[in-house]
Amino acid sequence: MDPRELDWLRRVRDLSQRLGSEEDPAVLPGVILDASLELTGAERALLVAARPPDASGRRKVSILDSVGFTRDDLAGNEGALSRSVIESALEGSGRAVLTTRPRDRELLAVSSLISAGVRSVACLPLRVRGALRGVLYLDHRGSEDLFCERELPTLQTFATQAALSLELLERPRAATEPAAARFLVGESEPLQALLSEVQRVARGDEPVLLCGEEGTELGRVARELHAQGPQARFELLSCAEPPASLARRLLGSPDKPGRLGADLTLCLEGVDQLDPDLQRVLATTLAEGTYTPLWSSARLPLRARLIATTGADLAQRCDQGTFRSDLHYRLDVQRLVVPPLRQRREDLPALCAAWAQREGVPLEVRPGALERMRAYAWPGNLAELESELARLRARGLAVVTAPDLSQRVRDSQGVTLPGADFSGRTLQELREDAIRAALDECKGVKTRAAKKLGISRSTLYHLLARYGIE
Repeated sequence: MDPRELDWLRRVRDLSQRLGSEEDPAVLPGVILDASLELTGAERALLVAARPPDASGRRKVSILDSVGFTRDDLAGNEGALSRSVIESALEGSGRAVLTTRPRDRELLAVSSLISAGVRSVACLPLRVRGALRGVLYLDHRGSEDLFCERELPTLQTFATQAALSLELLERPRAATEPAAARFLVGESEPLQALLSEVQRVARGDEPVLLCGEEGTELGRVARELHAQGPQARFELLSCAEPPASLARRLLGSPDKPGRLGADLTLCLEGVDQLDPDLQRVLATTLAEGTYTPLWSSARLPLRARLIATTGADLAQRCDQGTFRSDLHYRLDVQRLVVPPLRQRREDLPALCAAWAQREGVPLEVRPGALERMRAYAWPGNLAELESELARLRARGLAVVTAPDLSQRVRDSQGVTLPGADFSGRTLQELREDAIRAALDECKGVKTRAAKKLGISRSTLYHLLARYGIE
């Protein structure tokens, strides 16, 4: 893949995530313009909001923010910004204007752009679910070919994220609160932050990358995204499926369209396990917006909204050569990170109650048991919690006390490592970190630390001497 295109994809990913993390909607226009200048190298930028067309078909427009323009530049019919460019981009449902295209080159001949010395223009429609919300205008007075056709899909991806972010400006503050969750349970701050991101991302049609540790609710977050979006159907495909079978389901055949061509939310579970040939196919599909069915030469439009889940470090996989960088960046434009259970221990009562309701069984977790559960690190996350609850149900327990819990939970074994980033670190380093974390959590009491680590006290003393830990 062209290194320049790969760099653009990486930068669009980073800039889009910056937009998504901005907490104050009022500063979003400025953030969008600064990001667009950084991405393209343009000299000037303008963000324009557009209302739906009136009875005569005309749209009322207003300037949200600008960079590089003076007040006189933007005033009156003879301002240095050509209204012809804006009107061209607002035609119909909106179209991208690039003056490197022959059809748009003539727009540079209008007097307002000539007088400003503008030699290159890009004007991108801002759409949300097919509705035109405005345009992003960029220009340069030195380069004639700054905005290339091959970079248009990447530019338009960024413009779509900008449009999604600008929706926040049009909503009352109360309307930006997370919608009632259907598949996720809890009131903890990390979960509510995730639900806010789900609500924002669900309004678009760009790919989403869901990341989380083993056992977190990746599949449920995917279903929550679907439930808050416009698609009617949801389907989950495992990337661990044999490549030939998965290819048939994704791509289809001349007489049976594949899932990529269906109007649905398509969740690719464990995308890090995707076969290299299918990685290439998917990267091309996302880049071009079309795909080729098996045993056919026809190109069909991509209609599915893609959600990919992974518990792996895809950036590390790219460095190792086992995952395509271009596919990573095309999937990673919208990234949501599912918090581990240890970061939302206050949700444990609600999660237990939700599991009991879903299974149709009575369950009461007594305070003593709940205290032990909150002290446990839950390295297997929700999957481990539900396994523990299923074990208790199998014993016929409707009331759970501390002695009923498995020994690992009862003794609060398991240590939470700060950051939990294992890439590039040796087993010896991780082992030393685990010992230090256990001692810190147990306030230096070595007997408790050994129990938390699941080792004998004599083994702990041996390891303390080996690593020089006082």
